Amino acid sequence: MGVPAYTFVIVCMGVLSAAAAIGALALALSQLTPRRKSSRTRSVRQPMMFDTPADPAPAPAPAAAPPQPFEPPPLLARRLELALMSPRAPERLRLPVELARGRILELNLPLLVANSGETDLGDVSIHVTLPNELTYGASLERFGREGLTGLPGAAARYALSEHETRIRIDVAHLARGAEATVPVPVSIKHAADTAYPIVIMAFAEGLQRLERCYELELLDPASVVAPVSSKDAWVCVPDDRAREREPHLPLDRIASTEFTVVEAGPVAPTRPEPAYEPLSL
Repeated sequence: MGVPAYTFVIVCMGVLSAAAAIGALALALSQLTPRRKSSRTRSVRQPMMFDTPADPAPAPAPAAAPPQPFEPPPLLARRLELALMSPRAPERLRLPVELARGRILELNLPLLVANSGETDLGDVSIHVTLPNELTYGASLERFGREGLTGLPGAAARYALSEHETRIRIDVAHLARGAEATVPVPVSIKHAADTAYPIVIMAFAEGLQRLERCYELELLDPASVVAPVSSKDAWVCVPDDRAREREPHLPLDRIASTEFTVVEAGPVAPTRPEPAYEPLSL
């Protein structure tokens, strides 16, 4: 006998409902059960790199040595020598001079200039101060023109004041080891036993002022029998054989700078006095 169709549909729907209920119950039970940790470590995904990878950081540079203190190069020694008559001459110079009546005697005192340092000197300036009693205009003019043959490129000029005559000599360059003798003109009008001061100063680039002071004592040979040099005073005798007579001026000139100098003249021994015995009558 056949089953009606609606009965078959009802049975199938009941079976499907029961299966769905069983499935839902099983899913609920699985959610309540704790999950076990997986023994495998999941790999960490790296982000995708589209740019060129950067270079590795450079290794740190080794520590630099501590800076050393700055030491300037050693300065070359600068030295200028200046002396009248001789480097060993004392401050007092005694000149026996013989004058002709009505005429002036011009002497040339040797001024020694030397660069004894380790380097050249620039802008050297030498100043000589004399009393007006020892100067004469014609002699100073000639000195400015002819007196600097030993210093190439040097220039000289002079200035007069009420009591003094100042001579200035400028040397642009004085090489190391250079030596020169400058004839300083001294015009003697009266050979009196008088001492006149002479002051000489020198200036140079990189040097302190150098100063020399002298006394020029004039002696009359007629009144002095035998002048003798001592430690504190030299007797300087000019070369009278080189005396020249100026035809147009009342002037006699000794152009030579050579002087006869006895640094320590011998002392004449004194004659012993005789011993007298008492007179007996």
